Amino acid sequence: MLNTAINNMFNYLIILVALLFSTQILGNNALPVKDIRIVIDMSGSMKKNDPLNHRTKAVQLFSEVLPDGIQSGIWTFAAEVNMLIKHGTVTKNWKKSAFNKANKIHSYGLYTNIEKALKKSTYDWSKPEPGKEKHLILLTDGYIDISKDAKKNTQSRENVIKQVLPFLKKNKINVHSIALSEFADHKLLKKLSSKTGGSYVVIKNASDLDRHFFKLFQSTAKPDTIPFKRNKFTVDKSINDLTIVLFNNNNPTKLVRPDKNIWSYAKHPKKIKWVKSDNYEIITIPKPTEGSWSVDAPLDPDNKVMIVTNIRLHVNKLPTVLLPNDPMPIEATISEDGKIITKKDFINILDVKSVVQNKDSISRKILDTKYTENGIFKANVNNQSLKDRNTLTVTVRSPTFTREFQHEFNVIQTPVLIEKNIEDKNIILNATINDSVIDRNNVNIKILKHEGQHLFNKNNIGKWSVALPQLFSGKSIDLLVKAKRHNGQPFEQTQSVKLPEIIQSVAPVKVQKTKETKKSEATSEKINVPVTATEQNIDTEKKINKNEPVNWIMVFAMVLTINILIFTGGYFLYKKYIKSAKQTPRIDAEETDTPLEDKDEAESTLNAETTEGLDEIEDLDVNEDKVNENTAK
Repeated sequence: MLNTAINNMFNYLIILVALLFSTQILGNNALPVKDIRIVIDMSGSMKKNDPLNHRTKAVQLFSEVLPDGIQSGIWTFAAEVNMLIKHGTVTKNWKKSAFNKANKIHSYGLYTNIEKALKKSTYDWSKPEPGKEKHLILLTDGYIDISKDAKKNTQSRENVIKQVLPFLKKNKINVHSIALSEFADHKLLKKLSSKTGGSYVVIKNASDLDRHFFKLFQSTAKPDTIPFKRNKFTVDKSINDLTIVLFNNNNPTKLVRPDKNIWSYAKHPKKIKWVKSDNYEIITIPKPTEGSWSVDAPLDPDNKVMIVTNIRLHVNKLPTVLLPNDPMPIEATISEDGKIITKKDFINILDVKSVVQNKDSISRKILDTKYTENGIFKANVNNQSLKDRNTLTVTVRSPTFTREFQHEFNVIQTPVLIEKNIEDKNIILNATINDSVIDRNNVNIKILKHEGQHLFNKNNIGKWSVALPQLFSGKSIDLLVKAKRHNGQPFEQTQSVKLPEIIQSVAPVKVQKTKETKKSEATSEKINVPVTATEQNIDTEKKINKNEPVNWIMVFAMVLTINILIFTGGYFLYKKYIKSAKQTPRIDAEETDTPLEDKDEAESTLNAETTEGLDEIEDLDVNEDKVNENTAK
């Protein structure tokens, strides 16, 4: 009996320890430790690309919103690498130190030693640490530049690819690259991010740095948030702390409490921490009042309300880039005090929804979200109808609280772009590979359902090409693309391509030349008068019609018609002239005020004046003749 009792007690202890251990593991899975490190370029080229030093404001925003308990550190680099903020656990003192020391970021460095920056910032990540998420944010605006000797720069770049990158992949370090210039080494930065599961972005305007750093904070730290719609949000009793991030551009902000009291940057309680920058505001409220709050400020889609609470929403790690037919399974759980809630009474009152919103349109897609078991809600993103940038929002509502999770991802529907050209009676197909996901060293493209082997070969400009003969002209073909992703997983896709038609050139029509034609052409060449296309057509018609018989009846009719027209026109002109002459005004008795008896006298006077005028003209003529005679003498 005693042995049996001891055995039973021993078994009970084993079960109890197993349960406690499983609960601890579950808690660790729900709350993974996060280590987020930032590496900032301070080379001299930043004077041009970030003249107002927006890097300082971005780092201050990032450090201010980091939740307590996360591990973080900040490094700066140029020729050498310095630890700006010591790596450690984030506390209030750590945040204060990071905020102040960010003002030391400058642009006076001589070189850009990316290799050394990557090595020093990850010096202690060589040990296996299961359950820890590792993120490295790299901000730079140039190429690797460690010396005036170009060979040394090339060698350093090779070291990053062949030594540093395998180390990052092996230790599961997600590199998030930010290129703050169009002239940065985009190929290297893209390779670092794509092969480690991180993100890559080009920022053309340094004033956008703070927004992007905040987005990186959300994707890496995954803070607890609540819905913030139309600048309104609701606080429940489980919320211990509240942080509001507003992108405001110096507009005066007012925060309206549930009791209708109004706070502002100039007037608020001492316990409220209100950070104001040129582009953003951060408002931190400990133990916020339960109820409905609102913000009087411009609406902005990047504004967020983050909380510290014992009731948390957790979503599994999701990819940032998807290819066609890639699944994106979603698993969401709710935890209280670090333990996933599985009670059916609690699960039954939850309303869990998953929605995908395209960034460039108003289209929304509601996902089928269902409860499975062990407190897990599941959904899946079907990306066949999605493209470009998208945002996934998971919302959990209950009668007493609301939680929200957001994740941005990009869908590349055509990872292989096909260009079509015609050269030397062949159809040339050039394939461009999107190497943000696809490994360019493991690509195979071939044409399906056609005789012969038509494989794409890599050319000297980094593309895959194939030349197809004329028999493919105007046809539709299917291309089979087989490749590997940077994480080693296979990728396969079939693309339909409509080929262009090869138009056969038509030989010019030769006209039989007569002796007269050749003679005329020879004369034209000697004169060297430029001839227009219209004249050439007319001459050609004349040459072609020269041997046809003359129609004399038509010629006679045309001449007769022309003469009749001339005669008729002359006759009518003559009649018009006679008629106008007859209509010249005359002085009649009826048309004047002169009495009838004075008519003869008036006529006599008129005749006398006319005679005198003629005599004067004759005298002038005589005198003129005399002058001419004298001149002649």
